[in-house]
Amino acid sequence: MAGTCVVDALLSCALESNVDSNAVAARQAALAALSPAAQKGDERALAVLASSLEDWHASVRKAAVDGLIEVVQKGDRRVVYARMFAVRALAPLARKGDDKALAAVVAGLKDAHQTVRSTAFEEISQMAMHGDSNVSGELSAKIGAIEALASVASAKCPEQLQAISALAACIQDWHAAVRSQASTALHGLLGKAGLAAASAAVEAFAPLAFEGDSKAMAFLVAALGSEDVELATLRRQALGCVVRVAIGTDSAYEAQLAVKVAATQALSKEILAKESTFSGRDLEGVAAALTILLADWHADVRQVALDTLCKLAEATQGRGPCGRLAVEALTPKACEGETKALACLGRLAELGTE
Repeated sequence: MAGTCVVDALLSCALESNVDSNAVAARQAALAALSPAAQKGDERALAVLASSLEDWHASVRKAAVDGLIEVVQKGDRRVVYARMFAVRALAPLARKGDDKALAAVVAGLKDAHQTVRSTAFEEISQMAMHGDSNVSGELSAKIGAIEALASVASAKCPEQLQAISALAACIQDWHAAVRSQASTALHGLLGKAGLAAASAAVEAFAPLAFEGDSKAMAFLVAALGSEDVELATLRRQALGCVVRVAIGTDSAYEAQLAVKVAATQALSKEILAKESTFSGRDLEGVAAALTILLADWHADVRQVALDTLCKLAEATQGRGPCGRLAVEALTPKACEGETKALACLGRLAELGTE
């Protein structure tokens, strides 16, 4: 009973609206004293701490923030709703760029209870995806939220794929700093977060690669070159994306030309590998893509395709599906007077190739 009376007295003091400096100091002290009650789940103490976040005086607002942070960090582990309440109460302030509030919400991701972790994740996702990059405080919060999402995305937890989805949304943001932070986070998933996470990252980067994003292209190429045997499915997924980028981008645009050349070079490396892990049908698809690229209007793309098809024709001696495709593609080029194609076919003829 005595404890209840003390809380009642502190509540009255915290809600005092007098603007006198002594009253402000009293409200500040009362809020600090109410934090232990809030940590134990006292709903009135929680409500007063939350409402005091809007107080006219900065020192009172700070005391309210500190009190709620203590609820997140030190709250009774059995009183889940108190920590959830504190996370939600601090989220709007965190969204405006308050570093301490953001740190407390992020700390909720490591709470012992799944409900608190889910609440923190929901708030951080909203911050990352919907914060206003035009406002400096919100921009700072967005970047901090993306850093937090990166840790979730790399962990095998219920929110992993949702975190990747949120990061994928962030790489579409208009602000370069947001895009860069999200891109770095997704790049870090390869080889660390499992097949499902890496696969989701490939799907996120593929559309950006089509638009000429060099970092997105670099991720697809890295996924294509992964040596982890458990990621064979990922490599095949990446191969399909790289083929589509190679033949689907427009060489007339400088950014798209850069990724087109990178994609063509990646396909060249793959089809010329001595011990490819891809099936014959997959490699036949790569060879077919290279024959299309041989007709590209840009010389840089044509050159990579020509060099690759010549090497492929000689390596296979014009045999097999890939070798025949290479010879068929080089023949019209030779007829047009392309010296490399002529030389290649000449060497094959010396070997008695059909």
